[in-house]
Amino acid sequence: MRQATEASAAAASGAASRSGSAIAGDAHVTATGDYGRDCKIGRALALEYLAMEEANPDGPGDLPKIVNDMPRPITGVEIGFFTFVAYAAGAGAHRAREIAAYWDEQSALGARHDVG
Repeated sequence: MRQATEASAAAASGAASRSGSAIAGDAHVTATGDYGRDCKIGRALALEYLAMEEANPDGPGDLPKIVNDMPRPITGVEIGFFTFVAYAAGAGAHRAREIAAYWDEQSALGARHDVG
């Protein structure tokens, strides 16, 4: 599965003009104008983003930066990206509720948690 994801990301990254990782650095993704192709690029970038967040032991924090950096009007790249982030959010909703309950419990004990 990982190889398929890497192959998909590699193919998609070649379809857009980008230097390095558009997720990890300051590189920008340029839509190709082909909506279907742009959605594929967005999906590949979403998988790259999700892997980065999954590997981050300090928790999430880059999604607001990514959204802020997205061009307007929204293209297939952004649609593809958010579609897959939404699927992942749904799949991880149970865990998110557990984390929220923990934060609520800690807050009731007087601990402070920053979320972004």
